[in-house]
Amino acid sequence: LELLNKRKMFAIVQFITEALKRKKQKFTLESVLAEFILDNDALRRMMYIMDREMTSGLAGGLKDSTIAMLPSFVPVLPDGTECGKYMAIDLGGTNLRVMLMHIAANADDSTAESCNFRMPQNAMTGTGEELFDFIAGCMETVLRNKNLLDEPIKMGFTFSYPCDQTSLRSAKLLRWTKGFNASGVEGEDVVKLLQTAIHKRNLKITVMALMNDTVGTQVATAHDMRQCELGVIVATGTNASYMEDVKKIPKLKGVDFPYEKMIIDTEWGGFGDGGEAEFIKTQYDRIVDERSVHPGL
Repeated sequence: LELLNKRKMFAIVQFITEALKRKKQKFTLESVLAEFILDNDALRRMMYIMDREMTSGLAGGLKDSTIAMLPSFVPVLPDGTECGKYMAIDLGGTNLRVMLMHIAANADDSTAESCNFRMPQNAMTGTGEELFDFIAGCMETVLRNKNLLDEPIKMGFTFSYPCDQTSLRSAKLLRWTKGFNASGVEGEDVVKLLQTAIHKRNLKITVMALMNDTVGTQVATAHDMRQCELGVIVATGTNASYMEDVKKIPKLKGVDFPYEKMIIDTEWGGFGDGGEAEFIKTQYDRIVDERSVHPGL
C-alpha cells in the first residue's frame, strides 16, 4: 500500500511538473508572438502612412517616396482571345524558370512546359555579363532539347526587381534585392543586356515585353478570371500591382501613352526604407536586416 501511494504521489508530481513546463512554454511563445500583433490604432496609422507614400510615389517615384509606384506600360488586361507560341522566362529569386507555351483559343488545348535552373552564386553576385550569359545559356538548353534552335520565337521577360520602365520593352534596374548584387546592372536597361547575351549565342529570340512577377501574376490571372483587379506576391519578397487611371499618375505627364489606364507596379517591399515603419519593427526584424545582403534597406 505504501509503495502504491508513493507511485501515485510520483505520478501527481510528474503531472504537475509537466503542466508547469507547458504553461511556461505557452507563456514564452505568447510573449514572442505578441510582438507581431498590431492593434487597430497601429494598423490605421500604417494605413495612413502607406496611402501617403503610394500617392507620393505616383507623383515622383523614389525621390518622393519609399514606395516607387512604377509604371508598367501595360494598358489593358487580356480578354482571353490571345493565341500563339511563346517563350517566357522568370528571374525573381534563387531559381530561373524557362517556359515554352502554346496558347490556344480553347484553353483546354493550351500547353506549357517549364524547366527550372538553380541560380549559381557567381551569376547572382558576379558581373552582369555573367548573369545574363547564364540566362541565355539556359534558354539555349531548353530550345536545343526541343529542337527549336532554328525557329524564331517571341519572348516575355519576367524580371522581379525594381525598375524604371520607360516602355514595354525597356527598363533600367533601380536596385538589386533578394540576394542579387551582380555588378554593372543597376542603372542599365536589362532588356538590352539580355538581348545582347541572346545575340552572342545566335539565338532567334526577341524580347517583346518585360514585366515583374507581380504584374505577370495579375495579367495571367486576368486571362482566365476577368474580375482580377490586383496582383500580389508573397515569396522571397513581397509586392503588389493594380490598374490605375493614368490621370492619377502625375509623373507620366509628358509621356506619350495614349491609354486611359495602366498597371502600376507598387514595389511596396521598399516601404519602411525611410524609417516610416520603425514603430512596428521587432527585434527579429532588426536581426534579419543586419544579416541581409542589403542591411538598412
